[in-house]
Amino acid sequence: MKRLIPASIIFLFVLGICICSKLCVNKTSDETLNEIKYCYQQLENGNIESAHQLSENIKDNWHKNKEKLELFVNHSFLDKVNLYVYQLPVFIKTNSKNDFLLAYENINTLFEQISEEQKFGMHSFF
Repeated sequence: MKRLIPASIIFLFVLGICICSKLCVNKTSDETLNEIKYCYQQLENGNIESAHQLSENIKDNWHKNKEKLELFVNHSFLDKVNLYVYQLPVFIKTNSKNDFLLAYENINTLFEQISEEQKFGMHSFF
């Protein structure tokens, strides 16, 4: 009985960390993808300067969010997302809509892989 209470506390702590990591990953991926979609809309509408400014903001926001995610996510996924996010301003300057859209799709795929990796299951705790 003496060990049951500490074991329960540790289990709840681990469960809390798992839930927090899932929420953090989902929030960050949704925010980043929405910002990129809006940036692409600006690019489609011909607002190159606005789209470039938005892409710089996306880079800054991603840099902040990446530090939070490093606690929970495999770093190779984050490095790949980082590469694509830092290419966005270049694609806007060259008015390369297809490359911009391809980078968006790659980022979306990477976030889906990260989310897939974060799924809860019995193996998450044992």
